[in-house]
Amino acid sequence: MNASRDRQLREGFPIDINYLLLTAIAILNLPLYLLLGQSMFQDWDDFWDCVKYYFTSDIVSAFRGEWWEDRDAERRLLIFLLYCACLVAGEYALVEKWLNR
Repeated sequence: MNASRDRQLREGFPIDINYLLLTAIAILNLPLYLLLGQSMFQDWDDFWDCVKYYFTSDIVSAFRGEWWEDRDAERRLLIFLLYCACLVAGEYALVEKWLNR
């Protein structure tokens, strides 16, 4: 039992991912990303401010007096990206299950 487990750990677990399907789902979801973004961000400037805060160091934001705004913007951007990733992963799982009946 331990020998097979050691072999699996060395070789890695085989995961069969259909990258073409995954890419197609990610591209076809662009309208859904925009719809989700409209509900999470006020406008495009708000979205780009969140991206700016994400790449700005927290200590720099603290010295500028924008630490709380930085935290809020980073949180909203990461939640948006997490929602988008979960949307793609869920649709991928459903389509893979449907295709492999």
